[in-house]
Amino acid sequence: MNSALRRFITDARGRVVVAQPPNGSILAWSALAVAARTSAGPAKPFLRTARNAALAWWAGRELLDGDSPFRRVLGGAALLAMAATGRHRAHARHR
Repeated sequence: MNSALRRFITDARGRVVVAQPPNGSILAWSALAVAARTSAGPAKPFLRTARNAALAWWAGRELLDGDSPFRRVLGGAALLAMAATGRHRAHARHR
């Protein structure tokens, strides 16, 4: 394996950390995403907001504390995608 790629996907101990067991914020995001998709009525906006907050928390933690450069890039990409999606949705509402 190329040494630059190895440094990109491994942690300080040399372990590959591309995929990891889910942590609490990703598990919360998953549960809230299902709840938001299957709910109706006044709870739906709250569930969507909580879902987005959980994903933003996970992405921010990965960006700042990710075990490898890959994990930090993944967190940053998730935050950028959330910002772009939110901006697109806000723009569509004002048409």
